[in-house]
Amino acid sequence: MRTLPKFLPAVLAAALAQAPSPAHAQISFGLSVPGLNVGIGVPVAPVGVVQVDQAPPPLPDYDQPPIPGDGYMWTPGYWGYDPSGGYYWVPGTWVQPPSEGMLWTPGYWASGANGYYWNDGYWGLHVGFYGGVNYGWGYGGDGYWGGRWDGGRFRYNGDYNNFGGRRFDNSYSQHFGDARGGGVGFNGGRGGIDRRPSAGEQGWAHEQHFQRTPDQVRNRDAARGNPEFRENENHGRPPVAAVARPGEFSGRGVVTARGAQVTPKAEVNRDVNRDVNRDVNRDVNRNVNHDVNHDVNRDVNRNVNRNVNRDVNRDVNRDVNRDVNRDVNRGEPTRPASNPEHYQRPAQPEARPSHPQPAARSAAPAPAHGAPAGNGRNDHNDHKDQH
Repeated sequence: MRTLPKFLPAVLAAALAQAPSPAHAQISFGLSVPGLNVGIGVPVAPVGVVQVDQAPPPLPDYDQPPIPGDGYMWTPGYWGYDPSGGYYWVPGTWVQPPSEGMLWTPGYWASGANGYYWNDGYWGLHVGFYGGVNYGWGYGGDGYWGGRWDGGRFRYNGDYNNFGGRRFDNSYSQHFGDARGGGVGFNGGRGGIDRRPSAGEQGWAHEQHFQRTPDQVRNRDAARGNPEFRENENHGRPPVAAVARPGEFSGRGVVTARGAQVTPKAEVNRDVNRDVNRDVNRDVNRNVNHDVNHDVNRDVNRNVNRNVNRDVNRDVNRDVNRDVNRDVNRGEPTRPASNPEHYQRPAQPEARPSHPQPAARSAAPAPAHGAPAGNGRNDHNDHKDQH
C-alpha cells in the first residue's frame, strides 16, 4: 500500500483556507499528487450533483462473496443513476484502498426540496456520514463495523466479513448488530431515513478525501452499461448483487440478490425460445391457415374447374364421336340439331349383285303374217293413238 506524503497536510491546509463556507453537500477540490488522486471534502451547497425526481429503489438483500485475500476492503453496492436508463445497480465488491489508513465512506441519496440528490462516496481517514443507510456487512448506517487499522495493517472483524473458509491472523470478533442490509436507501423526506450527521461526522467532512479507485470506477461503469442491472429491467432485484472482484459479473464470486429470479442463460434462452416459438407458431399458423385456405380454395376451384371441363369435354367428345361413327357406318348420319330443315337424305347406293345373271327369255307367240315385229305394249299404244 502507498503511504501519504509528509508534505500533504500543509497542502491540504492551504486548500482549505480557500474553501467555501459550510452548507449541505460536498464538493471536491482536486490536488495533483504523484501516485494519488486527492480531493478535499468541504460541505457546500449541492453543485453539480445528480438530481432525480423519483426516489431510489429499496436496497436488495444479498450475501457477501468471499474475500479474495488479505489487504482487500468491502465496498457495498448501491443504486446509481443514468439519465438515459434510470436507476441501475452497482454491485458491492472487494477493492484495495488507495493508501494505508484509508477507509471507505459510501455514497448515499438524500431527499431535498426539488428531488433526490446523490452524494458520492470517498476514501478518508474516518468513515463519515452516509445518510444512516444500512448497506450491510459492516455499514449499518453509522461508521464501519467491519474492521480497523492497527499498526499499518488492517484487522478484519470476522462477524462482518466472509473469509470463505480462510484463516486470518489479523482478525477479531466484535458484534454490533445485524450484518445484513437492505431496505430504504435514501435519507430525509417522506419515507426516508431520519438521521443527521453527528458532531464527529461533521468534523470529518473537512478531512482529506480520496475519490473512488480505478477498480471502483470500472465496476460502476460496467454495471451502468449492462441493461440487466437497470431497475426498470430487474424491478429492484438485480441478477448480480455483489462480486468478489470489480467488474467481473460472471463465474465464481458472483452473488445474486435474495428473491431475484435468476436462471442460467441456457435456461433463459430455452424458456424464451419456447414462449416465442409458441406465440410465433400460433400467429403464423393462424395467418398461414387463413392465407393457405384462401389460396388453396382458389387453386382448388381453378384446378377442379379445369379438370372437370377437361373430363367433361373428353367424355362428350368420346360419346359424340362414338355415336357419329356408329351412325355413319350404319348409314344414318346424325342430323344437326341447329338446322334440321336443311337436312337431305343422301342417295342410297345402288345395289349390285356380285355375279350378274343373264335376263330370262320368255317364249312369245309368233307374229301374224303381214304385221311388223314388235312387242305387245307398243302395239297397244299405237292402237290407242289411232282412235
